[in-house]
Amino acid sequence: MSQTLRALAALILAVIAAPVPFRASADPGDVEAAARGVVRVVIIGENGGEPAPISHGSGFAVSATQIVTNAHVVNEALQDDTLRIGIVPSEGEGGAFARVIAVSPRNDLALLEIASANEGGLRLPPLALAGGVSGNQGEVSAVGYPMNVDLAQGLSIADIFRAQPPVKSRGYLSGERPSRQFDTILHTAPIARCNSGGPLLDPCGRVIGVNSFSADSESGDAEFYFAVSLRELLPFLRDNGVEPVTNALPCRSIDELNAEERQRMEAQQSAARERLAERAETLREVREKARLTAQMDVLAARENRMALALIALLAAVGGGYAAAMWRGDPARRKHAGIAAGLAGAAAGNAGAGRRSDDCAADLYQWRRHWRQ
Repeated sequence: MSQTLRALAALILAVIAAPVPFRASADPGDVEAAARGVVRVVIIGENGGEPAPISHGSGFAVSATQIVTNAHVVNEALQDDTLRIGIVPSEGEGGAFARVIAVSPRNDLALLEIASANEGGLRLPPLALAGGVSGNQGEVSAVGYPMNVDLAQGLSIADIFRAQPPVKSRGYLSGERPSRQFDTILHTAPIARCNSGGPLLDPCGRVIGVNSFSADSESGDAEFYFAVSLRELLPFLRDNGVEPVTNALPCRSIDELNAEERQRMEAQQSAARERLAERAETLREVREKARLTAQMDVLAARENRMALALIALLAAVGGGYAAAMWRGDPARRKHAGIAAGLAGAAAGNAGAGRRSDDCAADLYQWRRHWRQ
């Protein structure tokens, strides 16, 4: 496999193995999971010595033993100390009694705690709260125990004390506006009597409000519903020593996440292509440099051969001159010997490539010989 193909394979593997950053994504399973922490809040009296439900509403867990509901849901129990507050979970066996540990009639919020006598018994999965309400008109879900559904199903009074899954309805955010001197969220997810105190969830299953009341829908007017805003709920909880689980990440739809993931993959692939192009250009430059070096080596070798050939020519001419002088006047034999020595040195360098200092030594020896 060539270096280019290996580099491309490595880049493709890097793109595939790149980690996907965590995001809060809209999933129907998130709303279903959050519904497990929604409870029925029952005000219990006595009838002939037996416990009997007086009224009920909804609530949701913010810790394993603490529950948020509306103040008006527990108002009767606050006014009559003979009444008790019962908590019926959405699943499992049995329920528990609870007590009010904080109430705020101004913004219709109450905080309950499962009675200490129930330790080792009922524990609830807490819901996560969103970091804030989104400014868009996204989808929402109201979760709780509306009485009209109980009546339509023909449930008996005794069934109220039995664990049942809450009812979920869907609608859309219609905006935020102050109502009754506190912040509320306006939405279209249907709620009915006894939905009060249940959570309003975003598509990621996070609480964005506490359902409280509805607009008057008489004369065929469109129905709108109100939930207590997180701007009211979060300070209420923290003022009472509760630090709820929160998730401030944006809640995005599957389509939005898919589009963002495509953009991320395209950006990674584009970067990979750019890196591959850079590596290819670097490889091309290395090859071009190697080619030029090889050409220079060839030219240098050719010049060396030409120089050696010239030296050989000079050696031949010198030898011929020396031979001519040797056969002539004896007085010129000394010059012939010098010429022969120079020719021999040149020939030796041309044939054996000897060093210049060796040639100088040879010439010196020839001169000493002829002087003698």
